[in-house]
Parts: sequence; C-alpha cells; structure tokens
Amino acid sequence: MPLPADRAHDAPHQQPDLPQEHQQDSLSRRLSTLPDGHPSSPNDEDGALRKSTVDLRDLELPLDDRPSPADRTDSAERQELEVSDTWREQRPDLQSLWDRHLERWPDKEKPSADRSADEPGSWRSDSDLFLSPDETSVIKHYSDRARKAEDGLTSTMKDIEESTPEAHLAGLENRLKSEDRCKEKLAYEFRAKPDRDISEISEAADRMHDILRYTYLVSAASYTDGYNQLRGKLEGAGNELLAGRNFWSDSEYKGVNTRWHTNEGQPFEVQFHTRESFTGKQLTHEAYERLRTDSISKIERYELEEFQRLVTSKIEIPVGVESIEDYRREDQ
Repeated sequence: MPLPADRAHDAPHQQPDLPQEHQQDSLSRRLSTLPDGHPSSPNDEDGALRKSTVDLRDLELPLDDRPSPADRTDSAERQELEVSDTWREQRPDLQSLWDRHLERWPDKEKPSADRSADEPGSWRSDSDLFLSPDETSVIKHYSDRARKAEDGLTSTMKDIEESTPEAHLAGLENRLKSEDRCKEKLAYEFRAKPDRDISEISEAADRMHDILRYTYLVSAASYTDGYNQLRGKLEGAGNELLAGRNFWSDSEYKGVNTRWHTNEGQPFEVQFHTRESFTGKQLTHEAYERLRTDSISKIERYELEEFQRLVTSKIEIPVGVESIEDYRREDQ
C-alpha cells in the first residue's frame, strides 16, 4: 500500500490552482473584511479583537508522565524555548482563525444508524459503514495481537527515548488504535466493495501499520541527527523499516512518517516531529477529519485546506531535513 500524501493514508483532495500567496493569506484577509460582530469576524461588535476560547497548548497531547531526568523535563518554559518566535507569535491568531471557523460551521448532529436488522456479531457505524460477523472477528484477532505486542514495543520505545537525550515520546496514551477505530478504518477502505472476500479484510488488517503508533519529538536544531539516531536504534532493537516518507516539503503537513515491523511481524508506525510540527498537526487535526467526510460544502472544504496550509507555512523547517530520503522496501 503506497504511503499517503496526508496523515490518514487516504488520497489527498485536489487543491485549488491558486497563487501561493493567495493560498496562505486569503482566509485571514477575507475574515478581516467581515463586519465587526459577524460570527466569523475576528472582532467583537465594539471592534476589539476577540480572545481565543481555547489555548493551543491545551490541545497538545500530553507527554509520557513517568519520571524523567531533570535535563529532560517538559516544563512550559522548556516548551516555549523549543519553538521559534514566528510560531510563538502566530499561534494565537491561528487558533482564533479555527475558532471562527467552528462558529461559522458548527458540528452537525449525527443521527444513529439503524442496527435493528443487523446480524448478531456484525458491526455498523453511525455513518452506516458495515462489517459482517466474520469480518468483525478477523479485526478483533489483529487488534488482540497488537494489544499483546504493545507492552514490549512500548518498553523498547521508552528505552530508546532514555538513551537519546534529544528525543521525547509524545502522545503515548494514543499508541494503540481502538478496536472500533480499526473497524471503522477497514470498513471505510472497503466501503465500495460489498462483495469483498474475507481474505481481503484479513490481509488489510494484517498490514494496518498504525494500529500501534508512536511519536518522537526532536528539536529543530538537532532534528536530522536525532532522526538518524532514532532510526538506527529502532533497527538495532530488531525492528525492520518497511517505508518512510519525508513530508517536510508538503504544504499541509510537516514531519517524517515511517512504517515498521517488529521481529515477530507486528506492524507499527513511528512519526518524527519537532514540537512545532506536532502542535501544528494537533491544531489542524479536526480540519483534517472534516476533510475526510463527504458532508461538507465546497466552500468549507476550501477554507479547511487553506487553514491547513496557513498553519503549516508557519512551522520552522529543520536545517538539513532534505537529506532524509524516502524509503520503501522492495516488496512494499
């Protein structure tokens, strides 16, 4: 399965053919021309700039809370020192733009799916994705397999973190994809193939690389060297790199995403981020999730894509990151 051009391993949406400066600035320019007090305007009725209702730092996935050496403490002060002045100055405005977008396009209430006629053991999502009892059982098998492998793999990841002062594990509480999320992902992948064979579901579940996923944060100053060190230590621990993709030149996402197998054959994913690219991913995550649906308007889709580009354009590019080459094992 080819590596994606976005975070969820789906084909990217077609981008408008617009000049780069328009792609980055038109959203904020259009919002600034709205009358004061308009739901999408950055200003209140008295002309004063609206304050964000959410601090961007509150959206960050917490780092692993186990004890760390003093020189590795993730205090608020250290976090601020690890981001550029441009990011520190721009992120409140970026958060405000997202708040305005949510005011203009609030979440729609989703009706529950009718499961009354479904066969026992089957699965149906609220968006009407469906899996048969046999397909559900197959996915449970691979989910259980990942759950059993998780403890040993997480221990390895923590050991590598401890031996790499430049690296920090982030978002460990999300390392294991839930069984329902696995079902949703595979049901979506096969949504246009109702006559699929059970072996196809099994093969897709077996190669689900992000059923276990980890993220290392490395400072922009030492990112390239840190990536090379971490990759070497992952391989030294008996894991095999299947594929890697450098997204630092992408307009809507920054980072390096890699896919691995343990020596027992368990697939897993490792992402490599700076604190800015990790926080930017979190800020744009809901926009990305909305873009995956078919229920949004063309206008909202354009603004979501433009918002992702605007956020991503503010992220500092690590020196030498272009030297990290894409990789794919021949049979992948």
